[in-house]
Amino acid sequence: MYSSSYKGQGSHQSSYRTGKTAIHIDLKDTPELRKLYQDNLWRLNPVRKPPRRFPTGIPSVDAWLGGGLPNGLTIFYGDAGTGKSLCARQIAMRAPKALYFAAEVISDAPDSSKHPNVVTIDMTRYIPNWDNVIKLLTAFYVYERPSLIVLDSISTILSITRKAVPEAELRSAVAFIHRAFNRVVPIVGISEIREGGFRTTPAGGYGVKHGCNMLIQFAKVPIRFKSEVELYGLEMGDVIYTATVEKDKDDAADTRNVALVEYDGRSGRYSWISLKEVIRKRKSAAGNAGAWSVPAPAPPPPPAFGQGRAQMGTAQPATTPPPPPPF
Repeated sequence: MYSSSYKGQGSHQSSYRTGKTAIHIDLKDTPELRKLYQDNLWRLNPVRKPPRRFPTGIPSVDAWLGGGLPNGLTIFYGDAGTGKSLCARQIAMRAPKALYFAAEVISDAPDSSKHPNVVTIDMTRYIPNWDNVIKLLTAFYVYERPSLIVLDSISTILSITRKAVPEAELRSAVAFIHRAFNRVVPIVGISEIREGGFRTTPAGGYGVKHGCNMLIQFAKVPIRFKSEVELYGLEMGDVIYTATVEKDKDDAADTRNVALVEYDGRSGRYSWISLKEVIRKRKSAAGNAGAWSVPAPAPPPPPAFGQGRAQMGTAQPATTPPPPPPF
């Protein structure tokens, strides 16, 4: 707000107040302004580290994400049972060394006896304030030197409370992690979903959505219509699981298409397939078989022998032959 004692000279000088402090700006070359400029030249065009990707070890996921996860914070979010933790476990089991912070239940983390490359950190019994959690995260990174960190879930580990109430602490914690670990190590943060009208965000709102390098939404779509049954080759009531990359700061991931997530528990095979490509192939196969073309109406059956005109509704009454002419 400009002060009442404005002493401007044209458009080169102005004075305004911020609270109790009066700030005078002179848009001319002055010694003070020149010194301020020269002292801050180090801020110009900082050297950026080239973006790197952390291969997940899952070929289809790596291809979808443009080589893997970025170094920095990646958020997995979605409803319960949509496959967020499943994807994080699959990636952690294939990492050279992963730290898995389990805050929900210990069984969410991979079994360390079967996967010694995964170090599980128990956060279920006592969770300190978020600033102490970040200190703990820093200490484990410095002395364990993992190639991947999983936070399952950030909604529990970094929130000030387990209840879905004000989440300003969560936003502050995510912003701090983003600044501290950006381009350092891949961190996967698993989050709940918040819905409002037609918009969905991870827990913490848009502050969390913007404070990450990559954002992936997981969803499950129930099969409700006959056309979907034919389209996906499933039964009514089944579900398909999808993953959508909503944001990638490096612009390397596929953010335009939806991935169909497939997992075989017996073989442990996990993959992402283009949902658009699956639908195209199914339509093509069904079209070749004639399932997608409207069948022509069947011709009426041929009439029975000797009853053709009667079946067509055009039977005529029988007539007697004319009498022979007289002799």
